[in-house]
Amino acid sequence: MVLPSRLILALVVALACTGAANAAVVNLVQSGTATIADTASSTTATITSVDTTKAFLVFDVALDSVDPVNGQISGQLTNATTVTFARNGTVGAVTVKWYVAEFSSGVSVQRGSTVLTATTTDVTLGAGVGLTHSFPLISLRSDGVVYSGNDFVRAELTTGTNLALTTMIFASNSTVEWQVIEFTGANVQTGNVSLTAGSASVTSTLTSVDTTKTWLVYTYTSEDGTGADIGQKLVRGQVTSATQVTLDRDNTGQQIDLTWYAVEFTDGTAVQSGSQAFASADTVQNATISSVTTTRAIGVGGSHMRGGISPYNADDNPGVAWFTVDLTTATNLKMTRATTGSAAADLGWFVVDFAPAPTVTPTPTPTVTPTPTATLTATPTVTVTPTATVTATPTVTATPTVTATPTVTSTPTPTITVTPTATVTVTPTPTGTVTPTPTVTPTATVTPTATVTVTPTPTETGTPTPTATVTPTATATETMTPTPTE
Repeated sequence: MVLPSRLILALVVALACTGAANAAVVNLVQSGTATIADTASSTTATITSVDTTKAFLVFDVALDSVDPVNGQISGQLTNATTVTFARNGTVGAVTVKWYVAEFSSGVSVQRGSTVLTATTTDVTLGAGVGLTHSFPLISLRSDGVVYSGNDFVRAELTTGTNLALTTMIFASNSTVEWQVIEFTGANVQTGNVSLTAGSASVTSTLTSVDTTKTWLVYTYTSEDGTGADIGQKLVRGQVTSATQVTLDRDNTGQQIDLTWYAVEFTDGTAVQSGSQAFASADTVQNATISSVTTTRAIGVGGSHMRGGISPYNADDNPGVAWFTVDLTTATNLKMTRATTGSAAADLGWFVVDFAPAPTVTPTPTPTVTPTPTATLTATPTVTVTPTATVTATPTVTATPTVTATPTVTSTPTPTITVTPTATVTVTPTPTGTVTPTPTVTPTATVTPTATVTVTPTPTETGTPTPTATVTPTATATETMTPTPTE
């Protein structure tokens, strides 16, 4: 049986896709830089149209501001072609580096904008998600002139249909832009840990992961702490081994509660990570990375996608350890802060190079060459060579004893009848090309019969007239029986 070519191709694709059934297939990563200008409260970036249910936004900021009303920046994919960044204030310029990753399959995204109504605000998701494949991303815009307990929000998926948004201290006019991403091609572990007032570091145990495929996302709440010591509230996160997550800070003094998500990709996605040190005068550092495809890769910082650590304690300006993370080339990651505060800093960074679509090489459709129908040409060769030789030589000797001069008239009239009858029957049953050559052997039988009758009649008058009648009869019968030879 010969399968139709379309069916063969469908089977090949199905088999190829079986091995990648859990893979998220990235369509495109778009990226850019936007600026919220001084005196402005928002800005937008236009992107190539995406399916918002399969696309998510990550971004980081560089700023120089001591006021959360001007420095807390939220970001959201507001429609298929627009990304919006906003704050409640209007003072100072803010630089935003953003990435929008869209997938053709394997990823689903839910998003929303929620005004906080209590220290914990629950958001009911439109569709349930699998907790072992999902994680939240959030950003906040808020009021205030001091970074305190209402300016840091922790996001936790408490059930498959509930996202809890928590602050240490409730304050009105705080808005969280949230996204919940479900990756079928990832295993997600999560945990809650705390940095107590005197703790500079805390670890959490992982079920063993491949660190070259694991992206760490974390958020946290903070107590008010010391208003002029922003270093207390800046936290770095790293996957420090296959079984451990480490979260640390430079300055201590107040409690921080953290929720982390370790996203381990099980498809061909690759993750590079590191910790980049900045000296007290450095605003820019570059890290050399293994080559990535920039149209399917994102670069992101730590806390709330932007944060590092610093011992800075002169005021509450987080700009000393908030960075933009920019993939300037396939092998270079550029990290920039807007102010140094004459303090060192360190950023825990991640570069996620999403797996390309699996390459399906279909087995070539076999070319079926039908066996041609044999054309049978029966060319019987019939050779009939009847050879009939009839020789009728009647010998008549008439010697009458008479005394006369007889006149003998001899009129032989031989009658020869030759009737060859050839019957040829050829029934070829060839396989392929058959050329039967029947052989015909004719048999001729000739029986000549000569009858001579001499009747002399003497006449006494002296003129005898003998009469001789010779009637030869020859009958030839020819029978031909062809014998076909296959």
